[in-house]
Amino acid sequence: MNMNSKKANHLPIATLLLMAVGSIARPPCSQAADDTQGPPRIIRTSPDVGATEVDPDVTEITVTFDRDMGGGMSWTGRGSEFPKSAEGQQAHWRDKRTCVLPVKLYGSQ
Repeated sequence: MNMNSKKANHLPIATLLLMAVGSIARPPCSQAADDTQGPPRIIRTSPDVGATEVDPDVTEITVTFDRDMGGGMSWTGRGSEFPKSAEGQQAHWRDKRTCVLPVKLYGSQ
């Protein structure tokens, strides 16, 4: 198989990201009470939202917010369509704005 034509056989990355970021993080309570900017906004994802030709060699999904977050997170999905994490790896914050979900994707059969 041509390496450039491989794509993950899981949900399109846009669907996965929409499921994942719905409850991924909240700003600290003190910040939320005084915040006049509204709710946090996603400013970057990797892979990009809407990507359909995602290389199965990708090892993480990241979501970056427009402000520091409180540290909690919840990545959600459905059963076998949700990508598996590499053994021993868990979702974590790379910094106060970027949340990382390690994944193990598989190419189309």
